[in-house]
Order: sequence, then C-alpha cells, then structure tokens
Amino acid sequence: MAQQRKSNKVLWSRAKKILAKTGPERDKIPLTDIQKLVHELQIQQVELDLQNDDLRRTHASTEGMSRPQCHSAVSDCTVRQPAETDLRRSKEKFHQLFDQAPLGYQSLDEAGRILEVNQAWLEVMGYPREEVLGRWFGVFLRPGAQDLFQESFTRLKAGGEVRRIEWEMVRRDGATIVTSFISRAIQDEQGKFLRTHCLFEEITARKQAEEKTKNTCAVLENTITSFVDPIAIVDAHNRFSRWNQAAAEAYGYGAEGLSGLTVVDLFDDKPALDKMLGQLRRDGFVRGYEIDMRKKDGSAAPFSLSIGLLAAADGKNMGSVWVARDLSATRKSLAEVSHMNARLKALVEEADKRNRELTLVNSMAEKLQSCLSLDETYPLIAHYAQAIFPLTSGALFIQCPDSSLVEAVSTWGAAPAGEMAFPPGDCWALRRGRINLNGNPGRKLRCRHLPGSYPEPYLCLPLLAQGETLGLLHIQDLKDFTPEAAEPLQALAVTVGDHISLALANIRLRETLRHQVVHDVLTGLFNRRYLEETLEREIYRGRRKGAPLGLIMLDLDYFKHFNDTYGHEAGDNLLRTLGNFLAESVRREDVACRYGGEEFVLILAEASQEIVCQRAEEIRREFPKVPVVYRGQVLESVTASVGVAMFPEHGLTGRDVLRAADDAMYRAKAQGRNRVVVAKPRVAQSQ
Repeated sequence: MAQQRKSNKVLWSRAKKILAKTGPERDKIPLTDIQKLVHELQIQQVELDLQNDDLRRTHASTEGMSRPQCHSAVSDCTVRQPAETDLRRSKEKFHQLFDQAPLGYQSLDEAGRILEVNQAWLEVMGYPREEVLGRWFGVFLRPGAQDLFQESFTRLKAGGEVRRIEWEMVRRDGATIVTSFISRAIQDEQGKFLRTHCLFEEITARKQAEEKTKNTCAVLENTITSFVDPIAIVDAHNRFSRWNQAAAEAYGYGAEGLSGLTVVDLFDDKPALDKMLGQLRRDGFVRGYEIDMRKKDGSAAPFSLSIGLLAAADGKNMGSVWVARDLSATRKSLAEVSHMNARLKALVEEADKRNRELTLVNSMAEKLQSCLSLDETYPLIAHYAQAIFPLTSGALFIQCPDSSLVEAVSTWGAAPAGEMAFPPGDCWALRRGRINLNGNPGRKLRCRHLPGSYPEPYLCLPLLAQGETLGLLHIQDLKDFTPEAAEPLQALAVTVGDHISLALANIRLRETLRHQVVHDVLTGLFNRRYLEETLEREIYRGRRKGAPLGLIMLDLDYFKHFNDTYGHEAGDNLLRTLGNFLAESVRREDVACRYGGEEFVLILAEASQEIVCQRAEEIRREFPKVPVVYRGQVLESVTASVGVAMFPEHGLTGRDVLRAADDAMYRAKAQGRNRVVVAKPRVAQSQ
C-alpha cells in the first residue's frame, strides 16, 4: 500500500507540472508525453476501481453475516480506513486532472454507454455533463456510423486496444466535427471486461488541412502530369526523383523516364552547367536560362530552364524543381521569321529602290519633254543616268546624220573604256536592234567598240523610234552584277531607253517641224517669216545696245531669161546654188534668208556700213564665178543687183530698213544691174 501511495504521488507531481503550465508553454509540451501520462493515470484509475470493488464486496459480506445471527466481532480498521482515504483522494485527483487535461476523455461500459467524460469532452461537444452520462456513444456520431461503431467496439472489447480510430461526431449545435480516438479496454484479473478508457482530440481543422493538402497535391500532380513543358523534381543529390511524360519525351528517354539519372548526365558543357548552378545557389532560382542539353541519342538541343530550390522549414536543401522548354522549334521559327524579315526587308528595299528609280525616270522624262533642242538633252540624260545607275560609268551615243558613225555626245562616271565614235556594226546591240547585256568577259557577243581585255560586265541598249536608230545607251562598270540582277537591270535600262528614245524623237520632230516652218524648202535658208521676226528682234537689240545693223538685199539679174532658156528645174538649181553660197559666205551670227522668188536678204548685226558694203561687193563679185551644174552640164553664170541699207541711218524699224534696201536694190537694177547701191539717208528719202 505504501508503494502504491508513492506511485500516486509521482503521477500527481507529473500531472501537476503539466497543469501548472498555461498558454504557449502548455502548447509546447509534446502530445506523446500527455498521452503517456493519461494512459498511466487510466491504469491507476482501474486499479483504484478494483480496490474499491473489493472493499465494497468485503463490506457487503460483513454486513450479510451479521443479519441472521447476532454475533459480536471486533475488527481492526486501522489499515482499511487510510486505504479508503487514499483511494478517495486519488479518485478526486484523477477527476481533477482529467477535467483540466487538454485532451478529451470518456469511459464506456460493456454496452457502449458513457460512464464518464472530462471537461474537455464537454467543451468540444457543447453538452452539459448530465445530458451525456448514461447515453449510448453511438448517438453522438454522424448518422450512418452507428453500425461501424458497434463493430469497432466489439473488436475493442475482444482485443483490448484500438490504437487510433477517427469518428465524425455531431455537436449539440448540429455541427459535425472529426475526432481521433485512442481506446483501451479495462479487464479484471480473470479477463472480464470492465470498462473502456478513451482519449480523443478534435482534428477537424487538421483533416480539412490534410484534405486541402491532398487536393492541392492532386491538382499539382495533375498539373505536372498534363503540363506540356517538361517538369522534373531533383533531390538534394541532383538525382531525378519525379518527372512528367513531357520531360521524358523531351530528353528522348521515352517510357523508362529519367530513372537513375542526374542533372549532370543531361549536359555536355560542364562549365555552362556550373555557371547556371552557381547562379541557382546564389539567388535560389533561375528563370528563362538558355542552355544546350544533351538528349539520349547524344544530340544537343537548346532549352530554356526555370529552376527553383526546395527547402525545409529549417532551411535544409531538399532539392529543386526544374521546368524546361525545348527551344528547337522556337529557334527554328525565329530563324524562319528572321529569314522572312530579311526577305521582307530586301523586298522593301527593292521596292524603295524601284520607287526611287521610277521617280528619277519620271523626273528625267518630264525634264526631257521641256528641252527645246537635242543639245539640251545630252547633259540632262548623263546626269540622270548617273543617278539611276549609280557606281557605274557610261556614255550616250547619237547617230550622226552626216556620217555613218555613232558618236558619244555625253558621258558620266569615270572615263568610259572603248571608242567614242565607231560604226554601228561594231556594237551587237545596234546590229541586232536589241539590248545586249554582257556579264561574262568570255562570251562571244563582245562588242568591238570595247577593248578585248575589258574585264567588267557592260550593257548596250539601242535607242530606237519609229524603226529608226537614234543612238546607243552604253553602261559600264557593273561590278556588283549577278545573274539574279540581270532581269531587273535590263527592265530598268529598257524603261530609261524608251523615255530617252521618245524624247529624242520628239525633239527631232519638233526641230524638223520648226525647220520647215522657218526655212525655205528649196534653198535651205531661212524664209521670209523668220526674216521679219529676226529683223525686229535684232533692231530692238541694236537700239538697246546702240549698235548698227546692216541689211543686204540682192536679186538675180535676168533670172526669167535663165528660166526660159534652161527650164524651171535649172532655175531651181541656180537658186539652190545661191543659197549654199550665201550660207557659206556669212558669219555665224549673220542670217541669210530667201525673201521671195529670186530675191535674198542678209542681216548683219553690229556691222558698220563699210563692212556691209564690202561684204555685199564680195558677194556680187564672187557669185558669178560659182559654177551652176545641171544634168552634168555647167550653165552660164548670172549676176546680181545688190542694195544696202543701215539701221538707224536708213530706217528706225525693220520694215523701214527693209524698204530702204529694196529701193536701193531697184536703183542698182535701174543703173545697169550687177552693182551695189547704198540706200539714201532718211532726209534725202523724205525730200
């Protein structure tokens, strides 16, 4: 008995220390320590119950023996009374301890009825004690769980202990909670069931957290499994411990997966791997790190890796999560996009170049249409050819009307190699009437107007209009020439050549028409219309400058007799001969005109009367010496009567000066022909 009291004191001391702690300090006590103490207290309670039962049976037998007979007996109660006191105190301490324990406690009889619960049980379930004691435990369970409880309770009574079982219990307010029970059946020395001792705790929040964690893990597992990108879990030793199908397929390992492999096995470039892992250890993660990885077949492929370290609560390294993306298709797409962008850029640049060329061609065409003479077009063509065909040199050749050669009238760039004048037969383009693009020095169609050793490609384009060859556009120094550039170069050259040909043809036509308008068809000299326009212009210029102007009018003597003798064709030939003679006899700035019939007029600007008279005398004297050939026969010569008039001495207007010269010419005829007569001054004329 003394040993039992000593054991009770030890248990009570341990329980008192636990109950003395409050708040966070009590929460720090390991649950296993509390469960162990409660279990020992349960055993102690059973022993106390057994002792109480023995005492009650002894007391009952003593009272029974005294009823039928009247006997006197004296017994020593000195030992029994302290024992009863110790039992009563132990029981009170037991109930105090269990009421203050943080775990719920209940005791069930053989039928499953509740014999005893502690305060924690009542607080968890929300019931007062009087509504709990004596009730079957199954009524506090979730509907449908009663049969399961009965089976479990039967096993408990037969086996003696159920380590842990979970029940869904219904609180008094109707809320369902989840509890975890540790139960033990108490039996007497003969193995007869006496009661159960059960400890339980509410684990609703933990179960919810576990369920949430389970769902999260399931979602994470499904995410990893279904993720299109490779995902792998690597342990602290860099071994692959988990991976999805995408990872196995990405690295070429198929169904067997990455079992037994380490991350080092997937990299050939160890320095690059060490650099990446160093960044991972320093920062705890890497994102979008591009590195080449080795597949099972030994081939390398570019991957983008995002890696995060996994650490325990104490900071211990648990491994890492690897998310990879194969960049092979992406880089291929980027390469295709880059190639496409390069092509688009080239097309845009080509379009810009074409637009620039067309702008230049249109500008050239517009300016060529504004040119009044061929001499104006030649430098303009060279200027635009240099702009349209940059980094080249070349020349514009024109067919000479009075020779069988084509001559260079303008050049651009460096001095062109080859002849500047050559017969059309030396150029294959002129010979064939089509463009000749010679990109190979060894080709047979090499033009003879270029040196045989000329190394660069060149282009010759005939300038044609209305089936007539006007000239040649020649381009040299095509250093960047390629077969691909041949077609656009030829197309551009043809476009430029067409505009040049059209402009040259139009200007030639305008010059022809203008020549016909202002020139006499028979003699080739200017006609009367041109004479009148030019005379007024020269009179105005002379008046402004204060310079004299001389006018010579001559008429062939006996021209009618010449016509009657030799015929009109011979007369036309005589007039043609006089026209050629006058054209050759005057200065470049002088103007020779056929006034009408056999009358001719010469305008000598800024010439004194002495020079005019001298020139008139030379014409009168030299013309009869010019042979007139008609049908192979030299005809007799004719003379001319000449009249001279000056501005401003003989008139202030062109008409007045022309009338004065005409009067002087008629006075020369009246005085016997074949002579020069100067007009009378204006005063004398008025008298």
